[in-house]
Amino acid sequence: MGKKTRKRRVANPPPSSDSAGPDHAVSTGMVATIHSLKSAGGKQLNRKRCILLNPFVDENDAKRFHVMVEHYDGTYEKKGIRPENLRRSKSLPLPNGSRRGTITPADNVKDPRKKARILAENLVWKTNDYSPSETVFVGEAATHFMILPGYPDSFRSLHCQQMEQIGGILALSHLEKEKLNELAFALLEADPMIIDVMISTFTGTPHMGVDTPPVNLLHLLVKDRPNTELTGDQESEAYITFISRGPITLLQTLLYGEYYPAFQVALQRSSLFPLLVRRLLRIITREVEGTKDAMTVSFHCKGVLDILCDAIIINKLTRVTEDTVARNNRFFSTPISKAMGKEVLDKTEGLNEANEIITTIKEIFRKI
Repeated sequence: MGKKTRKRRVANPPPSSDSAGPDHAVSTGMVATIHSLKSAGGKQLNRKRCILLNPFVDENDAKRFHVMVEHYDGTYEKKGIRPENLRRSKSLPLPNGSRRGTITPADNVKDPRKKARILAENLVWKTNDYSPSETVFVGEAATHFMILPGYPDSFRSLHCQQMEQIGGILALSHLEKEKLNELAFALLEADPMIIDVMISTFTGTPHMGVDTPPVNLLHLLVKDRPNTELTGDQESEAYITFISRGPITLLQTLLYGEYYPAFQVALQRSSLFPLLVRRLLRIITREVEGTKDAMTVSFHCKGVLDILCDAIIINKLTRVTEDTVARNNRFFSTPISKAMGKEVLDKTEGLNEANEIITTIKEIFRKI
């Protein structure tokens, strides 16, 4: 018995299929439905949803997936299920409606599954096939946005959807740790756009701070488009507070728990994964210069990068020696040298394949 626990951007890719055929295949990071189990205990799992964590081979040499099952009573249980008993679930449709992403005290939303799903509705942007509905930016996401230091002066260049995205990330990152199961399902059951926007709040963070350039009123009237470029480095208190409380905290929550295999793969699948790695590397390599952003969050960025790369210095393929332990400690405890920082930035520039990026990073940082 399992233990119960409480690409470049492709515009609006179609949801996954439930029908048989090539799209029927399942893999790590997907939400699936369990079916056709025959045993008494197995029948209790049929028709329930689960998140695929990682594959393994059982004692009978049968291939299985570790999955986290969502029970109807709001509890979660880790099981081992064969791929033939898993059917890929459809992604939720992209959200619309005047209350998209809105939770106010009057709504009295007590179901953590519903709350996480609603907050995730803020993580959308306009594409050729989808236009987010107009909303009034109030409620929980708006509150988290408005308590950032320097509000409102530090955020005058942001347009409405950027505010929604930033508020949504902050609200999701502040869900209680015990709500990790609900958070994981809300993000992975959604359209892949949600993961892309989550990444882009970190990689394409708009300029924040009192030195913000004069507001372009026409810009504020234009709906947000996918941001597929890395924005510049920033050191304002508003920016550092946001990335620390928002995307970095959320990435740590998702990657440091039982769901890390699923989110490691989900992030690597995104066309924005190269930009995510680039942002982490830029912060890490700025630590040697003593910049405010790096001095505040570099250690946390190293931790996130280490998991995304499946352990840079010490992993399951590494023979643990005094030397490897010392190098691993140096990676986390001391700034990366300017020469090594330049090398890793230069050699990862222009790389788009996750495996190639990860291999390059490991080869360089293992020389530390």
